[in-house]
Amino acid sequence: MSEKELKVGTEPQVQLASINGSVRIAGVKGDALIARSNDENMEITLEWDRVTITAAADLELSVPQKAQVTLEQVEGDASLEHLLGALTIKAVFGEITLLNVAQARIEGASRDRFADFATRQADRIARKVELEVGDSMKEAGRKVRSKVGRKSRKWNINWSSGAQPNPDPVSDEERLTILRMLQEKKITSEEADKLLSALE
Repeated sequence: MSEKELKVGTEPQVQLASINGSVRIAGVKGDALIARSNDENMEITLEWDRVTITAAADLELSVPQKAQVTLEQVEGDASLEHLLGALTIKAVFGEITLLNVAQARIEGASRDRFADFATRQADRIARKVELEVGDSMKEAGRKVRSKVGRKSRKWNINWSSGAQPNPDPVSDEERLTILRMLQEKKITSEEADKLLSALE
């Protein structure tokens, strides 16, 4: 594998004139350009801040993050990540993958290829949002369970010293029965009061 390194400054113009394979470009901090390819005759020319690269095989490239990158012709796939400078894609005959790319312009791509690319990017974003929402919902549920658990410990009700809780709601018919018993003088008003209080 052939590897070449050049000091190109922090904002060079990098042009991939003709790559007969796939390309992987990663933006990195610093002012160095590092190119790796199985093509022993890989050509890199540097004029001022403009770098032109030609290779007859796959190419791995590390460039300064603010580099302006132009893909003139790539015969395979192109994967680009962590680029803050302008990116121009003129002709890529494989799949295009962009990750953390600040700005990209695609020229000469067919509508179908661009639509497929846009659909893949939208699907990737949707999956990421779905995962983040799911994680947020799980976290919210955990917090609610935690708070409810703390509150129930604070309430710690002791039923052994007084009236037991009535599991069924009190109906109007039960109240009327107690009041009829009072009217018929089967119970005293104090007993009726106790019975009504017990029902509540």
